[in-house]
Amino acid sequence: MSSQYIKWFALEREHLFYKITYALVPAKISHLGLFPKTGSRTATEILTRILKKEPLQKSFDIRGPKIYVHRVLTMYVKCFNFIPYFKNDVDGIKKSEDYKPYVVKDDYYAQVILSVVNSTTFFYYYITYGDCFHCGKDFVNSFPAGMNIVDGRLGKKLQKIGDNLMKDMKKNAVRRIARSKKTGQVEYDEFWPKYSKPIIDDIDIALAAHYGFNEEELDFLINYDFKYRMGIS
Repeated sequence: MSSQYIKWFALEREHLFYKITYALVPAKISHLGLFPKTGSRTATEILTRILKKEPLQKSFDIRGPKIYVHRVLTMYVKCFNFIPYFKNDVDGIKKSEDYKPYVVKDDYYAQVILSVVNSTTFFYYYITYGDCFHCGKDFVNSFPAGMNIVDGRLGKKLQKIGDNLMKDMKKNAVRRIARSKKTGQVEYDEFWPKYSKPIIDDIDIALAAHYGFNEEELDFLINYDFKYRMGIS
């Protein structure tokens, strides 16, 4: 059995243990040698459906367009088809080492996979199996996306949503300035995915039929940790 991964605001601390729920964990949802954090039948069913798909790595290649995934996850995934702005006094303008590149077959797959990695479906998968902070290449490569045989209509829909998401993320970005002892003044773009949550929801709605999620399971994903992800205390 396992419980869900629990977040809380300071005022909720005294009620924390009352929030814990448990669920049986069948061996078939072990992944990457890891024991999932579930806590409910619905969560177990979601993982069962996800794990039937082929890994995302099957859509990657050695040459082609790149997508960039931030290696640190807190409340959202940050995946872009452009290099987010980063500059310091030593190196000038460069790619931040926190963004890891993934080479995709072609522009079509780049835009489709961009949407998938930004989804709450991917976020929940990672939180359930990961350490809830570091998102290494094992998790991205092994994500059961099944995008190598994606339906054409779904692919076009994910392309369009991904394009809308990138525009919205750029619109809501904030240029920050900080100082580092090693590299002097640092300038970088800070992104706020919570302001793009309705667009991210569109991705998960589009993916629901692909994975076979029912209404209850889709509702679980869209509303997963909603108040913490949106900063509503």
